[in-house]
This record gives sequence, C-alpha cells and structure tokens, in this order.
Amino acid sequence: MSIAINLIKPAINNTKNLLFPIKYKEWLKLGLVSLLSKKNSSINSIRGPSNLLDESLFDILMSNLATVLAATGVLSLFILAFQWISCIFTFVFVDSIITKKTLIKDYFNKHSKKGTSLFLWNMLLFVCLIVLLVVPSIPIIISVLRNVGDLSLSALGISLFFIILYAFYLGLMIMLFMFISAIMFNFTVIEMYIKNKMFWPSFIYSLNVVKENFIDVIIYFVMRVLLGFVTGIISLLLIVPLLLILLFICLILVLIGVLLVSLSKVLLIPLIILGIPVGFILLLLFIFSIAVILLPFSVFYVNYMYLFYTKARK
Repeated sequence: MSIAINLIKPAINNTKNLLFPIKYKEWLKLGLVSLLSKKNSSINSIRGPSNLLDESLFDILMSNLATVLAATGVLSLFILAFQWISCIFTFVFVDSIITKKTLIKDYFNKHSKKGTSLFLWNMLLFVCLIVLLVVPSIPIIISVLRNVGDLSLSALGISLFFIILYAFYLGLMIMLFMFISAIMFNFTVIEMYIKNKMFWPSFIYSLNVVKENFIDVIIYFVMRVLLGFVTGIISLLLIVPLLLILLFICLILVLIGVLLVSLSKVLLIPLIILGIPVGFILLLLFIFSIAVILLPFSVFYVNYMYLFYTKARK
C-alpha cells in the first residue's frame, strides 16, 4: 500500500496528541498562527449602475486613470504585505506543530529569511503566470472594453477556433502553475524547514523527491483532494451555526440602532461611525473563530505533508 495512505493514521494520531486534551491558550495561539499562514483570498466583483454600459468602459477607466492606479497600488501593497507575513507564518505554523510549542515571536524571527525567500519566489511565479496569461489576452481585453454593449465574436473580431485554442492554452498554463505551487507549499516548504535552506536549492531537491516517488506523490495529492472533500463538508457544518450566531448578533445591533435613530435622528451619523469599527471587529472575530474551530484539520494537513515528505525523501 502507498505511503500516502499508510501515513493518514499517524498524521491523525499526531494531531490528537498535539491538540488534546484541549489547552485553550495553545489553541488560540495556534489558531492565530494558522489564520496568518493561510494563502486563500477572494476578490468580490463590484457592479456599477446599468447606465455605465452606455459609455465605453475603456474610456471610463482612462478618464479616471489616476484614481484607478492609486487604488490599485494601495490594494496591491496591502496584499503583498499580507502574503509576505503569510509565507513567514507558514514556517511558524509548521515549527509550532513539529516542536509542539507555539512561540510566535521567536519562530517569526527564526523563519523570517526563509519566509521572505518563499514569498519572493512565489511572487515571481505569480508574475510569470500573469505574463503568460494576460499578455496574449491584451488584444481580447482591449476589444472587450471597447465593445461592452456587443460582445459577439464578429464585433470583437475573434474567431471561434482562436477562442477554443486560447481556452486550452489557459487551462494548460493554470494546471502547470497549480502543480508547481502544490509542490512548493507541500514539499519545498518542508525541505526548507528541515534543512534550514532558502527556496531555490530546496525546490530543486523537492522536485527530485517528486521525480523519484512520482506515483506516491500522485496518490498523496489524490488523498488530499478526497480528504479535503470530507473535511470541507464537516467544516461547512461547523461554520454554518457560527455564521447564524454572527447574523443574529448583527440583527440585534441593527435593530438597536434603528430604535435609537427613531428616538433621535441626531444619533444617525454617530451610530454609522461607530458601526463601521464594530462590524470590522465582529468580522475579525468570526474569521478567527473559524480558524480556531477548524484547527484540527489545519494541524492534520501539516502533519500529513510533513510525514509524507520526510518518508519520501529518505
């Protein structure tokens, strides 16, 4: 049987030994580290009024270029800062689990160079992906922006064959970069942690490990997908009650606010000003609560990838 399957039970046992019996202080600290080590993010689309379609979207962007660039720059700096911190906390999280000690400040200083190295190479990978995906798309993007009201192929001047070929190219590039990223954050990170080396030599070595254990690596990723499906369902069942509690609290606060405003409209502006930080704090508490509740799953996956990689590299 593959080592990827055999190591599931030891990973579960290691997780149980670390987290149980529950020590609330350690759970909270480790939950914070887990939260900061996450790589997932989402950007919600924003829809403007329908009359914007009457004017060329390209012209609107060009007429507000300074504002668009400034907003993009600020958002980009925030995302980069978070990604840098996240890469460092990836090692902090691994070290906390392996050593069974959550020393946030000490581990942050200890792994800052490795985290920065991972961050820089991850950004380089991202830039390469953007170049390979966006640059060939520039003619299409410009054509779409200039013809927002009519997106037919004839209006855009694009053939159906080109669309199919380009869709295949996009899928191939995305799959390739997803595979590289999976190698980086499942194996290279562990190699960097074990040997205390920077990204590039660790990445080359982890690629050799993947090459020598290719079948087991494929089985490992298949098991990650299957386990992710199961833990995803369980996570959803755990998060929904928490979300309902948050919505109930928000509803109570809104009703209190409406009642106060009905008594005195002078309170409207102060309540809005107060509501923004209160809402932000509630959101942060909700996200942190999720990280703590789902901590056993996060710890299990780190134990699993650590056990698998150390076994495969021997």
